[in-house]
Amino acid sequence: MEEYMPVALVTSAYSMLATTSLIGMGNGVTKETFDWIFSEPKIVRSSAIICRLMDDMVFHKFEQKRGHVASVVECYMKHDAVPMPILMRVVNLARVIDVIYKYEYGYTPSGTIL
Repeated sequence: MEEYMPVALVTSAYSMLATTSLIGMGNGVTKETFDWIFSEPKIVRSSAIICRLMDDMVFHKFEQKRGHVASVVECYMKHDAVPMPILMRVVNLARVIDVIYKYEYGYTPSGTIL
């Protein structure tokens, strides 16, 4: 994982997407804004990690058919010896959190979301 993630984050293209998305925001975007985003603050790095992990999980089976072994799923399973059903349970719980909090606070008043 330590060797995979630095390369994987570059190829996720999230940082490029975040940077180019600023162009259409108008006058509120300044040179300082670009300096900030180029400094890779934690929020940008964390978002890039989420993007890369989601991409790897979604395309895992497709990539394995093509013979691509280097995905975060494969690296994690080999490094930590976690079976796929256990890994997918943990990932699916994270997906539920996305549904619960997507548009509003939906945990306590769960009847409004679920």
